[in-house]
Amino acid sequence: MDQMPTQTTTPAGRARARALAIPLQGTPGPANAITDVAGVLVGYSTIIKGEALVGITYIKYIKQYKGPVDYIPMDQYLTDPNYLSLSAKAMHPNAAKLYIDFACSAEGQKEIAEDGEFVLAPGVYPPIKDADKVAPKMVFMDNPSEEEFKKLMSGTFRDIFFAK
Repeated sequence: MDQMPTQTTTPAGRARARALAIPLQGTPGPANAITDVAGVLVGYSTIIKGEALVGITYIKYIKQYKGPVDYIPMDQYLTDPNYLSLSAKAMHPNAAKLYIDFACSAEGQKEIAEDGEFVLAPGVYPPIKDADKVAPKMVFMDNPSEEEFKKLMSGTFRDIFFAK
């Protein structure tokens, strides 16, 4: 199979969006790459080799990734909630209602916790060392008031999820 000219493929040989006739705004540079942007350099540097202490974003990744991964006990842990909602235009609203009911049930909360998530069901924790000590120290990063939440649901989220 013949390879496309360089400007129509990525360094890995995949077709670029314009080569696939996907309409994009603007005019590409000579290499049709991020390196065409003045001041942008692409590269990497090895900072350290071997074992090193690193930060991770969510404790749940301790469960989800193999390897010697751990976390440092802290006074507080920042967290954010996950929401379940049902669109008024859902193709299968009854199936969605059943899933929401399951996810909120004791059995559903246990299933979700098994994936490394911290859930709201009392006494249900992910299979992470000392998870029972982490949960009481969690602080929600964004805890909107009832009025703010209603505004999000009726305005911002409606604009995102409903066609106009």
